[in-house]
Amino acid sequence: MKWTFYKGSFTFLLFLFIAIIANSQPENNPIIIFKGQLFGKNFYPRFLKVMKETEVSLSWHCRIKHIVKTDSNGYFEIMAGVDSNFDFSTSADCGDFDTVLSTLGIKYDTVIKLRKIIVNDYCSDWYLESISFDFNSDKVDTSQISLIDQLSKILKKCDNLVIELGGNCDCRGDSVNQMELSIRRAESVKKILIDFGVPDFQLKIHGYGSDHLVNNCRCKNGKGQGINCTEEEHHQNNRVTFRVVGVLDR
Repeated sequence: MKWTFYKGSFTFLLFLFIAIIANSQPENNPIIIFKGQLFGKNFYPRFLKVMKETEVSLSWHCRIKHIVKTDSNGYFEIMAGVDSNFDFSTSADCGDFDTVLSTLGIKYDTVIKLRKIIVNDYCSDWYLESISFDFNSDKVDTSQISLIDQLSKILKKCDNLVIELGGNCDCRGDSVNQMELSIRRAESVKKILIDFGVPDFQLKIHGYGSDHLVNNCRCKNGKGQGINCTEEEHHQNNRVTFRVVGVLDR
C-alpha cells in the first residue's frame, strides 16, 4: 500500500516536471540569421580590403554562442538565438571591434541584412610599405622615419602582436656579406622602433640576404651577370619588410 502511494506520487511529480519544462519552452523558436560582409581598413583609409576567412562570432554574457568564418568575398551568415542582445565581434582588429546585435521581439523566421562592416585591419595580415636602403648601406634614410613611426603607432595600439623585421639585399656581392648586411638593416629599423617606444619583445629580426627578390634582378656569382637591371630595380630589393609572426596571450 505504501509502495503504491510512493509510486503514484513519483509518477505525478514526474508528469508535473515534464509539464513545467514543456510550458517553459516557446511554442515556436524562429530562425534568425544575420548576413553581412566584412571589410578591413588600415593606414590607407581610402582602400578597403575584403576580410576573407575571418572569424566572426556572437556571444552572450561573455560566452560564445555562434562562430563562423567569412567566405572568399568577406560574406558571412550567422545564426542567432531569440530575445537576446548579442555581442558581435571579429578576430580582426586585435579583438577591439565589438557591437551589439539584438533579436528582442522577433517572433518569426527572419534574415537581417547588416550594413557593410568595416574594422581596423591593423592586426591581421597587413602589409606596410617596406623601408628602403641605399646600396651596401645599413643606415636608415631620414625619408623613411615617418613610415617607421607609423609602424610604431600600430604596434603600440596592437600591443599583443609580435612582428618580424626581415632584412633584404639585392643580388650584388657575396652571400655572406649579403646575409650580414640584411641582418644589420633589420637591427637598424628595430632600434628606431624601440626609440619610438615599442617594446623589444614585440620585435624579431631575420636576415634573408638576396633570397627574396621582388623582381628578376638575379646575379651570377654576385656580379650582376645574366640580366640587365637598372639601379632603381636593384634598389627595390634593398629593404626591410614587416610580417606578423605571433599574437601574445593577454
